[in-house]
Amino acid sequence: DNSLLDIRERCQKSVLIKNSYHYVSHEGVHRWDNVPHHMSVSSFPYHYHDHDTIKESEPMNIIRVIKEIEKIRFQ
Repeated sequence: DNSLLDIRERCQKSVLIKNSYHYVSHEGVHRWDNVPHHMSVSSFPYHYHDHDTIKESEPMNIIRVIKEIEKIRFQ
């Protein structure tokens, strides 16, 4: 289906400290990350890019992201 999931995780002493999960498909662009650049989001630094909109997000990991992608794909 030509979709793409780019996974970036940085761990320090077995603790996930930085992440970005970037999903692109015919449904659009979705990204979950904890880069501290959207300080107005109540879940700062965790946030979700839904196309051009920034939304709150819980801390994510690859399992949660795959579940969210399944929701997006099979709505």
